[in-house]
Amino acid sequence: VVFFGDNVPKDRADKAMEGAKSCDALLVVGSSVMTMSAYRLV
Repeated sequence: VVFFGDNVPKDRADKAMEGAKSCDALLVVGSSVMTMSAYRLV
């Protein structure tokens, strides 16, 4: 859980980016994707 205004830890963000780059599709549930951390993934 990352609260609005908080940063995602760098190691977690790096792992998420690696996963996003290697997948064929990405399903985002329960997010407005308005935070920069989430926005970078899609």
